Amino acid sequence: MTHKTPPRKLYWMIAVLLLLFVCFLTAMVQCLKLPPNGEAVTVISADASPHAHTPEEPTPEPSLSPVQTPSPTPFPTAEPKELLVSSIPDDPYPELYGDNPNQEFDVSEEYTIYLTFDDGPSGSTPALLDVLREECVPATFFILEDKYPEILRQAYKDGHTLGVHSDSHTYQYVYWNMESFLADFSRSYHNIWSATGYRPRIFRFPGGSVNSYNRHLIWDLVTEMEGRGFVYHDWNVTSEDASSAKTYEEQLEALLKYSEKKTRIIALMHDTDKNPWIADLVREYIHIMKDRGYRFEALSSRVEPIHFTMPTP
Repeated sequence: MTHKTPPRKLYWMIAVLLLLFVCFLTAMVQCLKLPPNGEAVTVISADASPHAHTPEEPTPEPSLSPVQTPSPTPFPTAEPKELLVSSIPDDPYPELYGDNPNQEFDVSEEYTIYLTFDDGPSGSTPALLDVLREECVPATFFILEDKYPEILRQAYKDGHTLGVHSDSHTYQYVYWNMESFLADFSRSYHNIWSATGYRPRIFRFPGGSVNSYNRHLIWDLVTEMEGRGFVYHDWNVTSEDASSAKTYEEQLEALLKYSEKKTRIIALMHDTDKNPWIADLVREYIHIMKDRGYRFEALSSRVEPIHFTMPTP
């Protein structure tokens, strides 16, 4: 004898299944809106026009709290100059000063390469430092992690420049508003200062100065940070290791391709465990470019920066 499901019970089962399906779709949409830490976002290259879309507004208001970091004892360094401009009343970060508020730069020499590494230090950094030491090449590290203070100290001791990058590397939080940007910046600044005693003078915006998350805020950020005396550096050559280049050969090919016909290069690579071959990659790039007549230097607040094309305010 065949039992038939009562119509009312069938309707309830269908309604429950539809509700579960809607919940699943909603969760998937939310996941797609929030990129994981370290994922590449759309950036505007120094040789390209900016995209014309506005970033999505994040939904949750981030909770901002003062940075609870012990005051480090710095090594003797020149005192940063006085803050010229601030959009924050009763500035909660009076220690955040660079040393070039007037954005004055030295004359740049041609055929110079500035190697820069974002998102470190990592387990790959010691081998990278060994190569740079062997090749007598100074470089610039824009710091993300604070897990390896001893590596930061070694990089600083070796004469490399340390710059601020980000503490969270979560774009929707960093670029939510001015306060969230400064809170994130301050934590990265203190990570470097606490580990080495050095107070950074330069920084790199997460995702570059112009990207799909900060177009609504970038002019205010630049005014604020330059008023504080900091200098930011973008790039005009990349290994594409955060996007399409997944192998040693692809990354070297990208570096050499973008280096063609440029007399002054700021090269971007990422110092992460995803690039275990980065030391060998850098060694080969250095040898090739030295043979082409290039010299290598580290960035500073006196080096004329390369900036992406800014959107119209």
